[in-house]
Amino acid sequence: MTDHRPLAYTYTKIFSGQFPVETIKRYYKIDGKEICFVKSILEAYDGMAVLRTVDPKEGIIEISIIPGCEEDIRSILNDLKNHISIDLIKGNI
Repeated sequence: MTDHRPLAYTYTKIFSGQFPVETIKRYYKIDGKEICFVKSILEAYDGMAVLRTVDPKEGIIEISIIPGCEEDIRSILNDLKNHISIDLIKGNI
């Protein structure tokens, strides 16, 4: 069976306590100096998403989003776009 989802929207399983949770991974490019800022904003929304730095020099981040929280995270990122540059990456990292 072929997976037709865009490469930037891959799925992974993480463990929350003892229950596996399937998350949605999205990759973004931001200014490397803003990674800590974006991470702290997302962490303030406890349990919705986790940010991981893929390449700090290039400003590539991975955001793992809990299903059902996609719209909330999209809204947060759209608001942040008013202050910093955030671009969704369409290729495979």
